[in-house]
Amino acid sequence: MEGLARVGVALGLAAALMGVAWAGEEPAPAPKILTLDQVPAAVKATIEQNAPGAKVEAVFPTQEGGKTVYLAAATSEKLQMTLRVAADGKLLQKASHEELTLETAPPGIKEVVLKEGLGAKVKEFARIVQDRKIMYVAVLQGDGKEINLLLDGEGKIMHKDVEENLTLDQVPAPVKATILKETEGAQVERIAPVRDEGKTLYMVDAQADERTITLKVEADGKLVDKVVEEGVTIDKVPAAVKATIEKEAKDGKVQEIDRTTRNGKITYAAQLEVGGKNVELTIDPDGKLIKKEVEQDEKEEKGAKEEK
Repeated sequence: MEGLARVGVALGLAAALMGVAWAGEEPAPAPKILTLDQVPAAVKATIEQNAPGAKVEAVFPTQEGGKTVYLAAATSEKLQMTLRVAADGKLLQKASHEELTLETAPPGIKEVVLKEGLGAKVKEFARIVQDRKIMYVAVLQGDGKEINLLLDGEGKIMHKDVEENLTLDQVPAPVKATILKETEGAQVERIAPVRDEGKTLYMVDAQADERTITLKVEADGKLVDKVVEEGVTIDKVPAAVKATIEKEAKDGKVQEIDRTTRNGKITYAAQLEVGGKNVELTIDPDGKLIKKEVEQDEKEEKGAKEEK
């Protein structure tokens, strides 16, 4: 099952590259796992119709744009499927993946994998079908590296990254200069080269006390993206942000506050516990509430479905 789990990660990568929001715009808390008998009849019918003969392993309810959407995972002897279904039973998305070997892969796909792998051992290999679009995912390991490939149905490389931790002295001089400048004295923990749309990018992770710095740098040293995350206490946030948090928390508990600076733009994320429920807030520096997510229990979800 480890192989299936890894391919599942690759499936998520494929979905992300195609612009698919499988679980909303931002990562959500771990969802509840439901059985088929716990979902609306229309959802159950759609899942059974689109996964005939497969075993439904789990169904996860998620919130997308204020509406409940169900993600179902099903497996058969050769395939593993993922379905995305609206509360009224409408099929929003269907994807499947099948584990392959070099021997069972189409010749053209096999040739690309062997060429890009440079002698590395194929650890995972799968065919993905998403909304009738075919893709191939391969994970190769060798010489202390891990290579992840995403190919289209014709064998064209859609994405390739090499998980390799470089040192500052192993990257181009312009990249090193940018890293040293932007990490502001923080300890550089990881530098990984990634090929994306024909360009080499360097992904950098650095840590300094309570700050985590993530950079994306082009080969010529151009800074593409910079994110700084830092845990803060409520007395360290602007007065307007504090007022919004206290208003939303009411008599609840403030569990955690993070300040994120992305390319100069600051936002605050607050984790609260209010009335026994987890609440997540996203707030701008002026105290404006950008986003609020409240954990729902099963009774509330059922009531919301009945209202619709």
